[in-house]
Amino acid sequence: MLRFNTTRPALLGATLAAAVAFGAAAEPTHELLLTNGDTLSVQILEETETQIKVNVFYGTLSAPRTFQRSEIITTTALAADGTAKDDAPAVADTRSTDTERPADAVPVYAFELDGELGWDISVTPLRQKMEKAREAGAEYVIVKLDNVRAGLPEWVDEAIVDDAGAFDTLFQAEALVAPLTTEVRADWDNQPTIVFWVDRAMEGMAFIPLLKPDVYFTSDGRMGGVGDLEGMFGSMGDEVVRDKQESLRQEQVKGYAIEGGHTTMLVDAMLRQGDALWYRIENGEVRFEMRRDNEAPLGGGWERLTDTGEGEFADTDSDVVRLRGNDTLTLDADTAFKIGFSKGTADSLDDLLFELGIEDRAYIIDDNDGDGLADSADRIGQTWGRGLTSALRTLRNMERDIANIRIPENAGDRAQQIRESQTLRILRRAIQLLNRYEEVFDPNEQWRVNLELRIQQIENEIRRRRIGGGG
Repeated sequence: MLRFNTTRPALLGATLAAAVAFGAAAEPTHELLLTNGDTLSVQILEETETQIKVNVFYGTLSAPRTFQRSEIITTTALAADGTAKDDAPAVADTRSTDTERPADAVPVYAFELDGELGWDISVTPLRQKMEKAREAGAEYVIVKLDNVRAGLPEWVDEAIVDDAGAFDTLFQAEALVAPLTTEVRADWDNQPTIVFWVDRAMEGMAFIPLLKPDVYFTSDGRMGGVGDLEGMFGSMGDEVVRDKQESLRQEQVKGYAIEGGHTTMLVDAMLRQGDALWYRIENGEVRFEMRRDNEAPLGGGWERLTDTGEGEFADTDSDVVRLRGNDTLTLDADTAFKIGFSKGTADSLDDLLFELGIEDRAYIIDDNDGDGLADSADRIGQTWGRGLTSALRTLRNMERDIANIRIPENAGDRAQQIRESQTLRILRRAIQLLNRYEEVFDPNEQWRVNLELRIQQIENEIRRRRIGGGG
């Protein structure tokens, strides 16, 4: 949160005095974003699991300082020209270099995609987790899916984010696809087996398991809840345009199913109602058939996955609330296994490793707390969550901070200049946060553009006064 602390000048003076005593240092190597909203240029001296010791730079001077990990949202490495490289979480490198790892071990890196899609579950922390798995030499990457209901948490002020209609959960899920597919093919020398372990993959997250052939469920696992694609746009706009948009989305998700080797009929059943999807086992293989009515195909042995949703077959509100509707397809563990989408059911990591056939050789990477998940992945998620929360506070309070800018009583003619300078500082800080977390707060960059326009207006007014001799 941006605050104008009246004690900061004294603290800054003390720090500068210490800097003079310490002497001039070389150059900053990293940028720290702190939970109080400050951004510092630093040279990292020493790191532990709980602390990081740095030189903080003030111009050409620097002073030593130690931060707790909990005070740091992110560290960003600086390139040779002083510009920021890609963000990296402020955590120590915990890749497994354990000499106790058996020579024939199968290294497994496991992590969760849990929380809310588009908030906790986002492309930046996912990409960082996959990079940790690559660095550790994982042969298996187990991704447990357990998302909560879509929509911002109740405490979030929805007024500060894009309108909910700006993008749907498919777009939020779409951002996760590349780190799990094309980026793995491009960046990994030895391609890992990526396993999706479904506990709850609902709404947009339901599209993710389609990407891989190795899918397992927990006993209570569910996947679906996408709803009727045709209802996404209602009656808005031109019907031809609506049909084209619906078709594009449907074909996009079908591409995910093709990537994972699954039948695209499952996508049709997940996204659209009006057809009934049936299946039966023939010579050990699953055969699907889609019908325009609710009558079973000829031949016997057919079981219905979805119905047309028309008339007496329409789901009731009670069915929908209890996730028991079948107008569109929602899979549970039993059905997913019967139709061959899931390869098995596992309620613990040990069970899953047994299902994968590697229980005797699996080496779980970076799991010092014994929960079966990589500790580094947990820290990445926690760092991301703290950063979002801190950024949200700052962004929510931006207008209040601008309105409450403190002008010294003796400012006189400089009052307007002070107000403009402080306003520009707050607006630029907000843009910095939006750039860092744009995938959550500003995916269409509309908010950032509005802030840049406000900055331009203030700067134009300053130039106008200078040209006119007004200051």
